[in-house]
Amino acid sequence: VERLNLTTFVSSDSTKVRQDFPEAAVYGQPQAVFEDPNIDLIVIATPNEHHSSLAKAALDAGKHVVVDKPFTVTVEEAEQLIAHPRAEAGIL
Repeated sequence: VERLNLTTFVSSDSTKVRQDFPEAAVYGQPQAVFEDPNIDLIVIATPNEHHSSLAKAALDAGKHVVVDKPFTVTVEEAEQLIAHPRAEAGIL
C-alpha cells in the first residue's frame, strides 16, 4: 500500500522477522509500540483471543487500529470494542 511502511514489529522471534524485514525494529512487548509517538497505525495479527485486549490498548494509546478477522472471539467483546470511546470517534 502506497505510503504505508511496515517499520516495527512485536515478536518473540526477532530473527524470523528480520529475515523478511531486515531494517525493521522488533520489540518483545506490544506496550513499547503503543508508546512510540512515531507510530500512527497498529495492525493486530495475533492469535484471535488477543485481538480485543490489544485493540483496546492501542486505541487507549491514541493509535489507529486494524485487526485481523475475526476482530474478537465473542459478541460481547465485539460490542465492547465497538463502544470503546476512541472507536466511536472513528479511529478503529
